[in-house]
Amino acid sequence: MLLNGWHSDKTAERRWHTVIPLLCAGLGYILLLFANHQFPIALTLFVLGGGLMFAYYPVFWAMPTAVLTESAAAACFGLINSVGHMGGFVDPMSSDI
Repeated sequence: MLLNGWHSDKTAERRWHTVIPLLCAGLGYILLLFANHQFPIALTLFVLGGGLMFAYYPVFWAMPTAVLTESAAAACFGLINSVGHMGGFVDPMSSDI
């Protein structure tokens, strides 16, 4: 996470520093389908996938401030957080259906 954020700031490039970790994490999770009954390989893929999932966070949160004004970026952060919190609100209710 730190290395990806530092390199993104150093090169002033955000898109690929977000896309590449997410694609690699997705590839790792897809490879889990083929790790049948091989615990060390499955655990390694889970650890790498989880680490890569978190590697995009610093770059993702820096993007709105780079392209939006201060008030628009604040509204964007509020929208991003409200969507995440809405999932936590709606999911427990879906089990009652």
